[in-house]
Amino acid sequence: MVKANLSNLEPHKASAGFTLVELMIGIFIAALVSTAILSVYEAAGRIMQDQRYVADMQQNLRGSIYVMEQDIKAVGFDPDAAGLFGVLNIQRWTITDEKTNPEVDGNGSPSLTLASDWNQNGVLDSGLTPPERVTYRLFDEGDDDILDLVRDRDDPSDPTVGGRELVAEGIEAIAFAYAIDNGSGVLAATANNNLIWAVDTDNDGLLDAHLDSNDDGAIDAADDQNGDWIIDGLDGGVLNPPVPMSEIRMVRIWLLARAKQISKKYVNTDRTVIGGRIFPLDKDANGFNDAYKRRVLVRTVDCKNLGI
Repeated sequence: MVKANLSNLEPHKASAGFTLVELMIGIFIAALVSTAILSVYEAAGRIMQDQRYVADMQQNLRGSIYVMEQDIKAVGFDPDAAGLFGVLNIQRWTITDEKTNPEVDGNGSPSLTLASDWNQNGVLDSGLTPPERVTYRLFDEGDDDILDLVRDRDDPSDPTVGGRELVAEGIEAIAFAYAIDNGSGVLAATANNNLIWAVDTDNDGLLDAHLDSNDDGAIDAADDQNGDWIIDGLDGGVLNPPVPMSEIRMVRIWLLARAKQISKKYVNTDRTVIGGRIFPLDKDANGFNDAYKRRVLVRTVDCKNLGI
């Protein structure tokens, strides 16, 4: 009988593997990595979304200015010298919705009514294309509490006469100021030789103040010298006597656009000057104090048919 040599046999070894502690550590590390990846992904998505909002705002601003420029450059086209065409209205009007017509309102939003004699008959006609009279103003298109820029055709007090065209959505504020003739065929200037940018502060259709009240060549918050968030004659820029609309030669436009959606993890603490107002109008607020991004566009347009 052959006997096995048991002394040469090696003891059985357990298969290689992870302990419970090692598994828990691995799961913890994997969770950390996954969380980091998700955070980066979320941040990238938020940035892309914000960029879309900003791009939409900029597109709305550029489109608005382009449309307005065409009408402002043509304003006053009057080959028969009928005297009926030019800047017809610069008053503030109420911001309305689809159910109501605008009304003159000194506390309302600026508007601008322009007229040109496109069919060259010396008469201010209605119902034409292009319209001979247009008004730019803010309006709540769709009654959704988001302000939009519209172009009313023909009668500025009743848009149902010629119709209302949506120019751009999400235009939160608009303002106009005007360079004027000094009576000698030259643009009026200040003592420091800065252009006078005139406005109508009492809503009577006459230009009675200029916005660069400190005469430094810029229209900014420093021009609100009495701290009431409004730049007007009380800040020193009085025009006496007031100037009629017939002396307007150039138009400066301010547009403030607001994104349609909020941006996550963002608080807008900005303040900005839009014409003769500092926005937001609440002096005690921490800027806009919301999560909407905004952009401002300022453009100066020459009224080519009004002289100079």
